[in-house]
Order: sequence, then structure tokens, then C-alpha cells
Amino acid sequence: MFDPFQPIARIGGRRIFLDSSSTVEILVNGAPYRTLQLQPGVYDLADLPLQFGSNDVQLVIRDEAGRQQVTSFDYFFEQLD
Repeated sequence: MFDPFQPIARIGGRRIFLDSSSTVEILVNGAPYRTLQLQPGVYDLADLPLQFGSNDVQLVIRDEAGRQQVTSFDYFFEQLD
């Protein structure tokens, strides 16, 4: 659902849309993983190098206006040979 007062919108199960430049802190299974500076656009969790198996992924997004939003994903990753 699109909310114009939040810095992101979820698209499907594993994709987000950023409407402005944002700092994205990634937490995997409760542990800090990486912090990224991302430009506006669509991003997919498949682009993250995650471990095999079930992962609880949280994204803490802060945009240039100071808005903050946390979104969570249950993500199962299995690498194909």
C-alpha cells in the first residue's frame, strides 16, 4: 500500500520503492548487516548477499526529510547450483 507520508512503499513480497535518497540500515536475524545510501528507485532483496535458509530481514529507512520507517521481511534463500 502506498503511503505518501512514509519514505518507502513495499512492492510485492521482496521489493521496495524509495521515493527519495535514503539511508538504509539492514538487519539480518537481529544483527546489523550493512548500511547503504540509496537513490530513489525500486530495490529487491534478491540483490542482497544473504545466507542460506530462513532470514528475518529488517530495513530501517531514513530519508532526507528525517522520516523513518522500519519494514520487515521473512526471506528464505536457497542458492541453486
